[in-house]
Order: sequence, then structure tokens, then C-alpha cells
Amino acid sequence: MSALFQRDTGVTIQTKVLERSLEIRQIPHVFKTEEYTVRFEDSFMASIIAQLHGNLSSHWMYTAANQLTLNASEPAWSKDGWSFVPVDLSTVSLPIPEKTLDINDQGGLGKSSQINVSLATPAIRGRVECSPYEGLLNLSAWLTPTDVSNSSTWSLSPSAEDLKMAYELGVGYKLNGYRPSMIFPEPSDNYTSCVQCTPIFANPSMITCCGNGTDTGADPMAAVGYWSPNGNPGRWSVRTWSRNFTTKWIHGHARSAIELIEPQGTELPHLLFTNIPSITAMNCMPLVETANAEVTVDPATGEVRAFEITEKPKVADNAFSDVFLPHRTSDQVLSEIRYNATVSYGVLFMTQMLTAANVQKLYGASRLVGWTVEDTSDSTFNIRDEAHGLNMDFMSYSMYSLAGNDPAALLDPTVFSRLSSKTFSTFFQHFANSNISMKTGSWAYQPINASLPSDLTPAVTDATLLEDAPLTAYQDEIHPISHTNRTVVVRVSQRVEMLKMNAVAVWLSVSILAWLIIATLIVTIFHRQYLRRLIRNVECLGDMLILTAGSESLVHMIREMQAGKLTESEERRLCARLGWFQDGDGNARWGVELLEGYMGRPPVRWLNDDERKNNRGEHAADTSSV
Repeated sequence: MSALFQRDTGVTIQTKVLERSLEIRQIPHVFKTEEYTVRFEDSFMASIIAQLHGNLSSHWMYTAANQLTLNASEPAWSKDGWSFVPVDLSTVSLPIPEKTLDINDQGGLGKSSQINVSLATPAIRGRVECSPYEGLLNLSAWLTPTDVSNSSTWSLSPSAEDLKMAYELGVGYKLNGYRPSMIFPEPSDNYTSCVQCTPIFANPSMITCCGNGTDTGADPMAAVGYWSPNGNPGRWSVRTWSRNFTTKWIHGHARSAIELIEPQGTELPHLLFTNIPSITAMNCMPLVETANAEVTVDPATGEVRAFEITEKPKVADNAFSDVFLPHRTSDQVLSEIRYNATVSYGVLFMTQMLTAANVQKLYGASRLVGWTVEDTSDSTFNIRDEAHGLNMDFMSYSMYSLAGNDPAALLDPTVFSRLSSKTFSTFFQHFANSNISMKTGSWAYQPINASLPSDLTPAVTDATLLEDAPLTAYQDEIHPISHTNRTVVVRVSQRVEMLKMNAVAVWLSVSILAWLIIATLIVTIFHRQYLRRLIRNVECLGDMLILTAGSESLVHMIREMQAGKLTESEERRLCARLGWFQDGDGNARWGVELLEGYMGRPPVRWLNDDERKNNRGEHAADTSSV
């Protein structure tokens, strides 16, 4: 029976109703910005993007790269690429039992047992749909052959002195001084109408880094990887970019070289590929999807322990609706024009991610010399490893790490597409969950039923035209209708110590009890049948002497047997009986006596109840134990 109960862990569940304060963003972000009539057009976008690249110590691009490269933890309220609208769980708690198992006990709990909270909440994720980038079979669309045979112009390493012809990544165009920098897909390299053109670098600057400084072989290897916008290089602006972007990975034999530019004597670095390099590129369309979900989270840390998407995800078109839309203004002081601009969170994410590799050129190319070459001193959001010949942004570096630091693995289109998708979803996951406030929301969340400022003016094509600026075809809805419930029912569960009945022990105990009951009934029945003649207990030798003390025939027969006067057949015929009989003095006596007379002795007279009462003597009345 001691094994009937055993110590085990169980779960207690409570239901609570909490206030919900956030929902997935429906309205765009509003930025106060300014533009100067004497500077480049669209310079206001650079000032907005510059705000996005602040607070580097907690920047979501760092945390996303850490997760993918160093196996760091996922953000709170997110898992497997999905982000879930958070709920304030600071008031959630369950009473902890006063006595808990010691953590060292086998199967026990610590002093603070785990609490889980399950609830329904909206979910959001970013993903991409990618297809191979077209036109790469035409080498002239992305490679520029370069004659390096003139030793007075080109400075090469000693092991490459015999090199006559090399290849540079990208193709030049007029507005860039014909420096190799762009990919012009077939059938034309007309940069004025090429909406699918994309740079090798993050912008149309020429790649110059990095040759492999540790490979002492004749042809050291190098790799270049950048995610870049698709757009018209003739007017390279965030507002003119295509929604699609391109992910690229280029790997081949390469060397660093210096070109001497006359007559100034300027030294221009180059990255030269000694052979045609291998390239994998994907044309990707970003999508943001939302759905309802059931999640189980740790209320203390926000860690999502399990989740289930309960409906088919829907595309959130409003994530890309406002592409740096300026709004009409009349606020002008000299050449400075101040106004508001609205930007959707999907556009913010893409812009911040695709411009991070060169934040020092947010204001665009130089009016005089164009984009020139990549700024290798700007290494805030990219990886340049001259020792191993690597030049890539955070996204490509994450893919490189996921591929086991094998540059050749990323040349497989299937592997490259899969890792591009995983990287994009992870980066959006960190973007959506960065700097969340339960009052003001975040980049991807807003307070429930939030609205744009009531005095926000209409969106226009060019705010510098002031009151004469024409309206855009798309106009923001000041107060979109919210369908989010302000309360949410949560189920709070906690692991606790419990005493549980062991099923095997229970059935064994029930079986034993049933057997005892049946045995008791059997004994009772047989007791009444066979022992009903007993009028008192027979517990010791003295009781047996009393039963035989007045049995003259029995005592005589025992003496005869001891004397050997009885044959074996006579002994087998002897029978005794327990009951009331008349002894030699004529008294009624209860005891054991021979059933019949033997060896000339008269038979014993057995008494019935009436005879016993009439003939009972003093010895018969004495029925107590000796």
C-alpha cells in the first residue's frame, strides 16, 4: 500500500482576462523632415533614413545577424520567422506552493516552477518569393573585361605579373563615369529605363574589395555578396526603386590591384577576377503576411514556447503603400522647406536593410563624379575580410555562416534561395520586435485604433512646390477602422508538485481487497456450517482437557490403544463426536465422546436440546475455559 501514491509533477490552469493595447500596424509612420531647394532632389529621404540607422548598440540588424551566425536567441514574442503581437503579462502570476521539491530530487521542481501563458493573438512575418535573375548568361551584362597588361598603369602582385586580361564585376554607364558597377539584364543596357537593373554593391558604386591575402596560391579565391535594390540607375532614389530586390553571390579567383590615374597620379583600387567568376543571383519580391495564431509564452521573458497559425496567412498590402510620400506644406524659410512624410513599415524595413552597407552615402552620388567607388572605411553594417577575400553585407554574411562558411555552397541555386528566404524572415522578425513599447508600439505595431494626425495634409508628388504641388493618386486614410478586440482571454498554467495514485498499485490493492472480502465470506460460511457446535472458544490445551475430562468411553479407549489391545481395523472404526451427552453420573455434559460404545462399554447417550435442559447438571453448566 505504500506504493499507492507517488510524487509527480502536474499542471494547474487558471483563466484570466487581460487588456490588449497593440495591433498590427495599419497606418504609416509619420516623419518630420526638411528639404533644401539648392540641394539634390529627394534629399529628405536621406534625413529620414539617417534616423533609422541610429542606436547601433541595440540595432535589429545586429541582433538578427547574431541569431543566424552565433545561434543567439530569437526576439521575445517571436518564433520560426513569425512575430506575435505582444500583450502585457506583468500582472500574470500563480501562487507558488509553500513546499516544493528540491531541484536535486529526481523528477522534482525548483522553487520557482515554470509558468506558461496561452492566448490568441495576431501574427506577422516577412518572406520572399524568389526566381533566378535573368540575363546572367550574357557575360557582358555583369562583367567588364579589363586590359591590365600595361605595367605603368597597373600595379599587380608579383605572382600576377603575367596577367594580361582580367574581369571586373559590373558594367559602367554614363552617369557613373563608366565605372563597372551595375548588372544590366538582357536585352538592353539602357540605364534610363532599366527598372530591373541592380548594382553589384548596395548602390551603384564600384566594388574594390577584397582580394584574398592569406591564399598564397597562384589564383587566390574571393567572394562578394550583397543584397541590392532593383531600379533605374539614371535616377537612383528610394522612391524610384522597384519593390523587388536582388540577392547575389559571386565567387572566383581574384586579386587586388592598383590603377594609376593620369595626369593627377591618383591611385584607384580594383578587384580583378583572373577568370570568369561563378554567380548566383535571385530576383526576390518581399511580402508581409498576417494571420491569427495561438501562442504559449513565458510571461517573464516573452519566449514563445509553442505556436499554431490558425488561419491561412493574408498578404498585408499596406506594408508597402507609402513609399516616402511627402505631404503638402507651406512652411518655407529661405531655401529650407519643412513638411511631413509618411512611410509604411515594409518600406522602412527594406530601405534600412538595403542601404545599411553604405550609410555614408545616403544622400546619393556626387553631382560631379557620380557614385565613384565603394567606401571601405564605412564598415558599420558589412563584413570586409581582406585576409580571406570576403566582401559582403550582414545578410550575405548570415547566409555564408548558415552554409558552413563554404563559399562554393552558395552557388547552388536551391541552397541559395532557401537561405535567402530564411535570412529575410529572420531580419524582418527582429525588425518587427525592436524597441517595442506597450503604449506606442514599434515599427510593425501600433496602439489599437490608432490614427494619423488629424491635421495631416494630403500627399503630393513634390513638397517643394508648396501649395501648387499636385496630389498623388494614393491618399492615406486618416482613421482606418480597427477590428481588434481590446481584451484577450489567457490561460495561465503552472507546473506544480502533486501526489498521484499509481495505477498498478491501485489495481493491485483493489485485487487484494477483493480477495480478502471473498475469503472472509467463504470462512464465514464454512464457520457457520462446521463450527456451529462450538459453544465456546477452544484456544489452548486446557480447553481441550475440559472437552475430554468427562468422556469416560473416550478416555478408556485411549488407554486401551496405548496398551495395544486394539487392532488396526478396530482403530479405523473409531469415531468421536462433539456435542451434548450424558456422562456416567447422569449429568449433561458438552464435550468430545465416542460416538458409540466399544469393547463392552455401553453406548453414549447423546442429548437433544430438551433433554439437555432437563438433565443438565452442575458440570454441564460449567462451560468456562480452564
